[in-house]
Amino acid sequence: MRGSRLTRRVSGWACRWASALGLFATAATGWAQQARIDEYQLKLAFLYNFAQYVEWPANAFAAPESPFVLCVLGRDPFGGQLQQLESRKLRGRSVTVSSVGSAQRARGCHLLYVDDASDASAASQSLAGSPVLVVTHLRYDAELGAAIGFVQQGERLRWSVNLEVARRSGLRVSAKLLELAVRVSEPTG
Repeated sequence: MRGSRLTRRVSGWACRWASALGLFATAATGWAQQARIDEYQLKLAFLYNFAQYVEWPANAFAAPESPFVLCVLGRDPFGGQLQQLESRKLRGRSVTVSSVGSAQRARGCHLLYVDDASDASAASQSLAGSPVLVVTHLRYDAELGAAIGFVQQGERLRWSVNLEVARRSGLRVSAKLLELAVRVSEPTG
């Protein structure tokens, strides 16, 4: 269903779940009030909140005041909505949004969203060991080397986490994020 604009009905259960766990505390406040939510608006809220529940090593930032850099590799499926995040803060840092044309240019990113399988594979090879949280909409995140992959479950958008990839990147994923994941791939070694 890639490329189509899917809509999600936000049920009362989903709103209670989100507020109880705090995952949509700031990014989706306005969106949760809408009866229908665009797929990429929902993904955008998730990306913002993934960043809230992942810790980057100190050396991932050049200085304490350095911004948090959120990037999209390849085609931007968010239709300009990413710029909304530039008015927000992440862990006390300003947010900078950028589109990158190649995986090699993503080294300065902290979170990289990839919408294409071949781009995801190239990004995982190019960024191996770098403190970049790679997120993809592709279900097979483990094979592609992404730390987080969105998973469609009926009408719900969920995610899986590949802890091995996250740890190799020097990232620590919060237990809250892991609790809500559909699948968590543990390190093999």
